[in-house]
Amino acid sequence: MKKVCLVLIVLLCCATSYAQQHVATLAHNGNVSIFYGVDAFKDAYNAAVSGDVICLSVGHFNRVDEIKKSITLRGSGCRGGQSTVIRDGIYVRIPSNETSTPLKIEGIKFTNVFCIDCVMQNPLFANCYFESLQFQNVFNGTLTNCFIGSSSGNSQSTIWSVNFVNCVVGNICEQRNMNFVNCLVGKCRNNNGCEFTNCIMRFDEYGGLDYTVKANNCVGIVNSYTAFQNCSGSNNTIASDIFVNNVISGWYIANNDTLSYELTPAAQTQYLGTDGTQVGIYGGMNPYTGLFSYPVINRMQVANKSTDDGQLNVEVEVTPAH
Repeated sequence: MKKVCLVLIVLLCCATSYAQQHVATLAHNGNVSIFYGVDAFKDAYNAAVSGDVICLSVGHFNRVDEIKKSITLRGSGCRGGQSTVIRDGIYVRIPSNETSTPLKIEGIKFTNVFCIDCVMQNPLFANCYFESLQFQNVFNGTLTNCFIGSSSGNSQSTIWSVNFVNCVVGNICEQRNMNFVNCLVGKCRNNNGCEFTNCIMRFDEYGGLDYTVKANNCVGIVNSYTAFQNCSGSNNTIASDIFVNNVISGWYIANNDTLSYELTPAAQTQYLGTDGTQVGIYGGMNPYTGLFSYPVINRMQVANKSTDDGQLNVEVEVTPAH
């Protein structure tokens, strides 16, 4: 990806100093505010209202305890050394009067529990990493190009509809009525009414999907030919050795930055989905690329003091949108 350096002149009233990482920008009604340091995300969030856009640079940021505003939160990536990382667990508890604008989170790595504990319409999560993604209540949400260690609901949760598109999910349990399209999915437990299309799935030794589940054009990785025996659907098959590198960790799909999840050349042409493209995250209508649809802040350098006429030099290095 080509990097572009821009030099901006920002009109400020006082001098500002800055360390080269930990920058948050807040866009509100055409005005942009800048925050610095490991608490930059917290400071930007506290100043935001629903509908605002917060962008985070590369670096580790301290969390907010709760997300209660329908903001757009954009980071600089969730995989590799140049990532935007938010420490510790976060609960999403957006009140019903704040949901007219959908919550959107892109390009962020969450290293602890991320729990959706409210009813939301049309939230979008893209290019994110979740160590543990938990659902209490969701209505019609979408995750695309995400990497998830484990995803779960609970016996009391009311999950209306969540779509996982071109995602890697190491382990799923206690989830209902969710759709998985062109995903890599690890061990599945208690997933009533879920549907899997063009997915690659890892099963445990005790069997496969139950009768409430539907699977079409999926590939099972297991030493048992009963993986798809009880579920509805068609054109499912069993295979092995289809990945370029080993993505299996016990009965789960491994989830780390070193894995590409790429199929072998032979598997790319042999195991095809309903649309004729390869199964897994590199096929379908939204294949994984790791690229972003918005500019990503890689570095920002602010002069130690302003000029005599009150101007401040700011140098920003960004990766352009694709």
